[in-house]
Amino acid sequence: MSDGISELRSRHAALQGRAAAVFRALDARDGERIAKDLQLFLADVAAHLRRDVAVGYRLLRHHPSESVRRIAERLMLEQSYFAPAFDEFAARWRDADAERLTSTGFRDELETLVSNLLKRIRVEDRLMAMISNVA
Repeated sequence: MSDGISELRSRHAALQGRAAAVFRALDARDGERIAKDLQLFLADVAAHLRRDVAVGYRLLRHHPSESVRRIAERLMLEQSYFAPAFDEFAARWRDADAERLTSTGFRDELETLVSNLLKRIRVEDRLMAMISNVA
């Protein structure tokens, strides 16, 4: 189980690194770099969401521990808003030009999305820590 937790933490760190790269490009007002880093960030978040929903949360809902099952179910309900919000963000900004990507509107939306992603990561990390203590 600790290998799975280490892998998840590594993926979480990579997601945070991708987000930070987009913000660094924004600070530099480098539209080309923003677009490149945004594509990488969007791809990584999409892959993470697919793993969470397709594998992680669904498996946890069948965990032998009732408390883990309850938390996994609650997490799925609480985080159900994130995937649609992410999809809307990606659709709106994925193909935006450099001028739009350097706008305040983009930065504001990105900050909201990343803030919600970080909340999700903290909850996932707590859940994994709990599972490692139950196992």
